[in-house]
Amino acid sequence: MLHLTFVHLDWVAYAGIKGHISVYNDKWCDYPSAQMHEIGHNLDFAHSNEGTERYGDTSGIMGFAYNQDEGPAMCFNAAKSWQSGWYG
Repeated sequence: MLHLTFVHLDWVAYAGIKGHISVYNDKWCDYPSAQMHEIGHNLDFAHSNEGTERYGDTSGIMGFAYNQDEGPAMCFNAAKSWQSGWYG
């Protein structure tokens, strides 16, 4: 995890699919949902879309990252959990 301080550009964070690094823009490093979302990319998870909206599926953390340090209480949705192979 890399935290870039005082980089005020129009992006939140990024990580490579199956990568080893996730990069966070300034305050977004403080938000667990952003961390979970980017680490999800490192685990080979793509965004959870809803129709044509790139971050539209808010049933799990790969749909959207929230700028809150105490929530929301979310995890990877059923589709991402199945993709991971964690359940056999």
